[in-house]
Amino acid sequence: MAIYSNGTSIANAATLNATILTGALPAISGASLTGVSAGKILQVVSATSNTTYDSSSTSELTTITCAITPSATSSKILIMFSVPRTENSDLTQDGSKRIIYYLLRNTTKIFTGGQDSSFSVTSGGDANHETISGNVIDSPSLTSEITYKVNFTVNTATTNGRWNRANTDYAGTMTMVLMEIDGS
Repeated sequence: MAIYSNGTSIANAATLNATILTGALPAISGASLTGVSAGKILQVVSATSNTTYDSSSTSELTTITCAITPSATSSKILIMFSVPRTENSDLTQDGSKRIIYYLLRNTTKIFTGGQDSSFSVTSGGDANHETISGNVIDSPSLTSEITYKVNFTVNTATTNGRWNRANTDYAGTMTMVLMEIDGS
C-alpha cells in the first residue's frame, strides 16, 4: 500500500520513514493493536490484619498472609506489604539480638536482603514505631493458588519482638496487596 503526500507517493507501508511525516496526523485507536498485552494488571487481591504480637519465640511466626491464583505461568506477581512494629529496647546495634523478617511464597523464602537470608532490625527504644515494608516482583511460574506471607522470628530467646503494639497503647494495621501482571 502506497502512502501519498500531495499526490506523490512517498513510501509504502512497509518502508515508511516516520521522520518525513509532517502536519496533522490522523487519530488512531489502540483497539486495533495486536500483540500488546505484557504489563496489564490482571487481578488485585489484598489483606489486612490488626493482630498484635509480643513474642520471644525463635520459631517463625506469620504476621500477615494473602493468596492469589495466577491465570498464566508467565504472570508476574507484585507483592506490596507493610507491617508496623515497635522497636524493642532489648535489641542491640551489634546484631547479637535482632528481629528477622521473611517474605515467603507458600513455604519458600523469596525476599532476601540481609543477614540469614532476611532483613532484620537491630536498633532499640520502646517508644519508637516503625514500619517494615517492601515491594517485590515474583515470577512464580504457577497457576495454582499461592499464599504470600510475612514471617518474623527473633535470633535469641532473650529478644522480644513486638508487632502492632508498644506495650499496650498502640495498634496498627498490617497490609498486603498482590497484583497479577501479564508477563506475556
